[in-house]
Amino acid sequence: IPGGHEIAPGGVVGIRPAQRFQLQRIGSHSLRYCKPYQERPEPEEEIIPVRPMISTKELRAIARARFRDAEVLLRAKRFDAAWYLCGYAIELALKSRICRTLKWPGFPDSAKEFEGLQSVKTHNLGILLRFSGVEVRVKAKHMQEWSVARKWNPEQRYRANRMSTAQEAAEMVKCVERLLEVL
Repeated sequence: IPGGHEIAPGGVVGIRPAQRFQLQRIGSHSLRYCKPYQERPEPEEEIIPVRPMISTKELRAIARARFRDAEVLLRAKRFDAAWYLCGYAIELALKSRICRTLKWPGFPDSAKEFEGLQSVKTHNLGILLRFSGVEVRVKAKHMQEWSVARKWNPEQRYRANRMSTAQEAAEMVKCVERLLEVL
């Protein structure tokens, strides 16, 4: 038909031929109409497991694991990587300490959990130390170690290789090991 309409069997314009019809008799007349829409049962809601906060215990375990990785990398003469992982070990230990100080069961992980807590959603070691509750003690008794560790920043992953010397990486590993004992 001109205009693009299809004609279904029986001459009904605008109804696709694949659509099923029902026939209803009223006296001597036949009335053809489409089957009414049948409600389908709603699919069961997909249950998406909610990942719980990272527990304080998990944070400590990950911090220790990153530190052990840094020690292995130092022995393998991968100085930049060793230095970098030491920073993550300190970050995780500080976040664990924040949880203990604030009596949180774990550290927020999702955007929803961080609502109103943007101050602690950071990689800045100085800010994390401030929230940890041990800033005064760390700066009073471990300032030398802290002054080495606080130089870390996650953006250093974009630095060219060979930026950390063997001595700098070894010093970072030594300082972080002492700080992990305190935190």
